[in-house]
Amino acid sequence: MSYKTQSHAKGSTKPGFSSFKTATPITYPGRWPRDALIQSTLDPSIASIEPWLRPLPGSGCTFAYVCIIAAERTLIGLADGPCRELLTIAGIDHVRFVTRAEISAEPERSLYRAIWAAKSDTVPPAFLTKVLTGLAEGHEWTVGELADATNVQLEACLRHIFALSSQGITNLHWSLKPTAASLVTARASHPPIFPEVQAENSHARRPPIRAELPIR
Repeated sequence: MSYKTQSHAKGSTKPGFSSFKTATPITYPGRWPRDALIQSTLDPSIASIEPWLRPLPGSGCTFAYVCIIAAERTLIGLADGPCRELLTIAGIDHVRFVTRAEISAEPERSLYRAIWAAKSDTVPPAFLTKVLTGLAEGHEWTVGELADATNVQLEACLRHIFALSSQGITNLHWSLKPTAASLVTARASHPPIFPEVQAENSHARRPPIRAELPIR
């Protein structure tokens, strides 16, 4: 089963979804499956994303893709409603069904879209150097600390971090919305271990993903 991303011109297709976690573009059938791919891209627990082109008869899924986490292959099946559980699939270690309602919940969907919209931004070299130097030395910045250290307005600093996160350079950790207390860390294929001094900072401790979606 293949999925084509239809453009407004009849019979034509867009190239599909690409990110720093995909080796090849993934064609998708609509806006909310694209939202799911964006959310998986920005989830620090997911190392890479692959297309899934085989049929899933009787499952109720309308679209599926594969996430690699901790060297295991998890199939993400998307559906408008409940799905029938699939016990085993060749080449897959885990199966996770996600509904349109989970992916489309606000304010998360709009925040993910805002982060992803910055992916083509050019980050000032001085700002990028400051971030990378600090992360290489093991420092985990908050957005507020970065704004102070780089003498950049908080709003502009956050936009730069959106760009770096969507480009695969950093992770941004937030709760209900990004704030000055949100933590910026080096990107890894697994969630970072936070120091105990961050325990009171809920924004710093929660990865950028809804509670129902992560594949743990």
